[in-house]
Amino acid sequence: MMSSVTETHTNRTTIALQRGSVTAGVDRVGASLVQLSVGNFSVVPQVSAGDAAGRYLGSVIAPWPNRIEDGHYSFGGREYQLECNESGRRNALHGFTGEQSWEVVSHSDAEVTFGIRTGGVVGYPWLVELQVTYRAEKDGVSVRLRATNTSDTTAPFGAAFHPYLVLPVGTPSKWTLTMSARSVVVPDLERLLPVEEVDVAHSSLDYGHGRYLDAGFLDHAFGAFVDGVVAELADPDGRLIRVEASDDCPWMQVHKPIDGPLAGSIVIEPQTCPPNGFSSGRDVIELGAGESVAMSWRVRVLAGGDAK
Repeated sequence: MMSSVTETHTNRTTIALQRGSVTAGVDRVGASLVQLSVGNFSVVPQVSAGDAAGRYLGSVIAPWPNRIEDGHYSFGGREYQLECNESGRRNALHGFTGEQSWEVVSHSDAEVTFGIRTGGVVGYPWLVELQVTYRAEKDGVSVRLRATNTSDTTAPFGAAFHPYLVLPVGTPSKWTLTMSARSVVVPDLERLLPVEEVDVAHSSLDYGHGRYLDAGFLDHAFGAFVDGVVAELADPDGRLIRVEASDDCPWMQVHKPIDGPLAGSIVIEPQTCPPNGFSSGRDVIELGAGESVAMSWRVRVLAGGDAK
């Protein structure tokens, strides 16, 4: 039996994937993970279709993640100016693909592949072809992204996966986050741009041994992982969500929305470079003409004893 396809009144197309007790929903807009359930337990919050709060919910983001200050950067000895689509903060936010409609390349009961060509605009003249494959697995979903520079010159490139996640028991202040990151990029509160990168040791942002998400503000990029690029979010009953990234994505952005329909969820976002990466040059991928890069992510839903 083929996977189901649902057309909505907002011209979105969501494809359902299933394997055993795992059900996932992936939308063409943003190639976005909009639903993930294991049995009766759903780990993705729901927002109304067209609600601006869900603009990047579960989306695959390229050709840069996070923010670029003033939309301005230099690469290869030239200056580039992007549109500042986060106008209130005067930033270029989350590339292009998180809001574009991807094409369905193939799909079956447990797997779907989307494709898109992006770029070729003022501020980012390169053309990059992307394919992303979602696969339902026994305890969650895996995601694999491949990007190919189809231009004649080297392109700057970055990507991210932007899932919003919830647990069945308690609220974020009672959930425990565990990850082996040893550094964090601290943002300013006005524009959410980097102020400094600091060691997390002995600070309220050290999640190495698990810590409640009870901070009032959290929208930080964590790096320098020492035990794999992995984050675990657990509720008081021991149910946990494990987000894993390949080494190509050495950063995790963690964000706790504090208002709106997504308050009560957590974003755990693997990304290739830190905020303002195109401006700083930090960990930006230099993708040569005709070259490809691949990366992968997983979201697993586990009982506490199954975390490995």
